[in-house]
Amino acid sequence: MKTNIYQKIVLLLAFVLLNTTFAGCEVIADIFKAGFWIGIIAVVIIIIIVMAIIRMLRR
Repeated sequence: MKTNIYQKIVLLLAFVLLNTTFAGCEVIADIFKAGFWIGIIAVVIIIIIVMAIIRMLRR
């Protein structure tokens, strides 16, 4: 009977460990996705600003 309890405890701990690990990976993936899009938006804004400055200097 003790073996059955230990097996359940080990199974529960393994499940909790895997669940926590996958949730952590999902959070990190979301952070990188957000960082990627923020980076693209920042580059586009910088290009627009540089083009506006060049237009102002040509006049």
